[in-house]
Amino acid sequence: IFTSFVPTFQGFGALAITLIALMGAGVAEQGGLMASLIRKLVKVAPAALIAFLIVFVGALSSVASDAGYLILIPLAGVAFLAVGRHPIAGLAGVAAIFMANLIVTPTDAMLFEITNESLGLIGQPSISITADYFFQVVSTLVMTIVAGIVTVRVIEPRLGKYNPADAGEA
Repeated sequence: IFTSFVPTFQGFGALAITLIALMGAGVAEQGGLMASLIRKLVKVAPAALIAFLIVFVGALSSVASDAGYLILIPLAGVAFLAVGRHPIAGLAGVAAIFMANLIVTPTDAMLFEITNESLGLIGQPSISITADYFFQVVSTLVMTIVAGIVTVRVIEPRLGKYNPADAGEA
């Protein structure tokens, strides 16, 4: 393991893409870009559409890999609470369609690089990172609607009316 460590990682194309994507996501996260964008989007949303917006932003947050997801979970709960809805329903909405997206994500880059290396080993032509782009776009839009409806019509009624006294001490 020690004698082949550097050559193994030098020949692994997905590593460079992953490191660059993580650096970009880290800069956006540390600079406060992700948190401020998500806060602003949730702030301007109409109360009736907040579930659909949270689901949609949950999908878009995957562009920052796990950083966007970690930021959005508490913000979704707070957004639901701010409009008088159960915060757990907001958390469920965030996780509904994580990794479907309207744009290519760092995870897509890593997975396509791994796929292309595997295809090269068996003599097949490589595929483009945008090979599933239209599927991703349609999936994001359709699943936003479906997950939003499930959040509003199934999850929230089962959770019942939120009573802050039931939450216990802060």
